[in-house]
Amino acid sequence: MSWLATLLNESPFAPHGFCLNFEPSLLALTVVGDALTALAYVLIPIQLLAIVRRAGMRRLVISGERWVLVMFASFILLCGLHHALQIVLLWHAFYWLDSWEGLLQGSVSLFTSAMLQFAILPELRKSELRKSELRSKSELRQRPQIRQKPGARAPSGEPQ
Repeated sequence: MSWLATLLNESPFAPHGFCLNFEPSLLALTVVGDALTALAYVLIPIQLLAIVRRAGMRRLVISGERWVLVMFASFILLCGLHHALQIVLLWHAFYWLDSWEGLLQGSVSLFTSAMLQFAILPELRKSELRKSELRSKSELRQRPQIRQKPGARAPSGEPQ
């Protein structure tokens, strides 16, 4: 049996609709809920890209952090695929496909989380520290200089 045939093999399983007794109102509620969620998960990456472009954050997309956007989009799209697949599973028992999709979704989700934790957050901390240091230096430069009379002692007590 080919790999694709295995993914789409329905026997010996029954679709989820049997568990719901194919109750029309329950099926409709389930389908509408999963369809709305799947649609949102498809639209969110498109909206993120629009925000990045409009907010002048093109450097994120152009620089080495492009993978962050790709990982988020992949993670969110896989969540949408999961909800779309839940609709199909009501009538077709493609549980091998569902299981592999779940494994892929979980792997991409965990990888995205790990990359944020170990790659992006440390860079943000460094950036915040640099901004804080620059702000401190700027504040020091803006303080008025105290002029001392020639021959007067410096505040530390040492001669000038």
